[in-house]
Amino acid sequence: RALGGIFMSRSAVYLKLGSPDRAEDDATRALAIVPKERCASLYQIRAEAREQLGKLAEAREDEEIAAEIWENAETLHPGMDGPPIKYVH
Repeated sequence: RALGGIFMSRSAVYLKLGSPDRAEDDATRALAIVPKERCASLYQIRAEAREQLGKLAEAREDEEIAAEIWENAETLHPGMDGPPIKYVH
């Protein structure tokens, strides 16, 4: 799992540095390691990379998967005064 986290972090860095091809590659590698139900942000990173590469259909698929993961995430209520937050477990 640690390797998946490394690939995820590096894909985000590559995206910020303007290398969407490398970002897509690392995101895809991370998705092969990290359980799908924990990857909403990773799918969003890969969707952004794919959008920059002109792969709009694939980007849309990743965005839909990320939205589904967030939709099914558990809602936590941290206390009386805190707003509810989504938790992907």
